[in-house]
Amino acid sequence: MRKISAFEVQKLIDFTRQHYVEYYDLQLELADHLACGIEEQWETNETITFEDALQNEFKKFGIFGFSEIVDKRRFALQKKYNNLIWKVMKSHLLTFQYFIFVMSGILLFNLIAFKYSKIAILSTIVLFFGLFIYRYIRLQKKYRQKLSVKNRKLILQELIFKNLYIISFAFSLFNLSLQVLIHLDNNQIILNIVFSIIFSFIFLLFYVTCYFLPNKEEEILNEFYPEYQLIK
Repeated sequence: MRKISAFEVQKLIDFTRQHYVEYYDLQLELADHLACGIEEQWETNETITFEDALQNEFKKFGIFGFSEIVDKRRFALQKKYNNLIWKVMKSHLLTFQYFIFVMSGILLFNLIAFKYSKIAILSTIVLFFGLFIYRYIRLQKKYRQKLSVKNRKLILQELIFKNLYIISFAFSLFNLSLQVLIHLDNNQIILNIVFSIIFSFIFLLFYVTCYFLPNKEEEILNEFYPEYQLIK
């Protein structure tokens, strides 16, 4: 049976772009869907041309083309990527290294009972926030460069920046609560433990969002979209 070639996959991607599908990962998903439909047509009729088979598949989307399905698939992809983030986070939550990190956090927050506690805590906050700003700027620069070269706008990349805003907001609330804790007269061991766990979780989300996902972008596209391996 005839199979879709790499050249034809690229034509499918170009076809989706011409029909106002702006996100590259969504283009890949629709191209994969179209490719499967075209190959099914070739199973029953190998003489049908690629262009005719493509038009037959496109007609199945109705008079509005891809417009009705784009928002639904975008939401589905966001959910898919969020599930991936949670899966990665759970795998890290169960590691010994994360346990050590949490224990270190508990030790840090218990420094509140000592003379230089405020300096230690505030230094940690400044360091984390500085790292956050640095990584955000680097990701923005890298994304703009990639967009200018390959013209590939990704839902995955936008989700990364969306999560960065969430992390920033969560950390601001965390910092506000921490200032209250610092000014308590008595050492609150339970609160220290709670704050260390929250900080560790925020830091893990920061790592997965800012380092793991951007570095694994190609692998994620390969895993989610088999057709991508033919054209990358």
